[in-house]
Amino acid sequence: MRGSRLASTSAVTWGRLYFAGQALAGVAWWIAVFTVPDVRTATLGTLDPRLLAVADIPLFVVASALVALGVRRAAWIAAPGRCWSPSGWVCTRRSRRPRAGAHC
Repeated sequence: MRGSRLASTSAVTWGRLYFAGQALAGVAWWIAVFTVPDVRTATLGTLDPRLLAVADIPLFVVASALVALGVRRAAWIAAPGRCWSPSGWVCTRRSRRPRAGAHC
């Protein structure tokens, strides 16, 4: 019996798709931040979005897009940036003893 196409897709392809989705989500989020006041307030509160965008767009959005296009070195920028960037905030404050399964 032949394997499905989904199962035969390489890990590299899945990784590139992940980073492409991450880049697209980052672009969509930043557009929403600058055009929808409720999104800006709900996600950034009183933080100045312009100051955050200066670092986040090149280090998270653009780097993720570059990884999706096959620039491997950009992964060293995009992946760690996922933990500290506003469009990728998934981590909480570090403690001395990280929780099991914590990625940041």
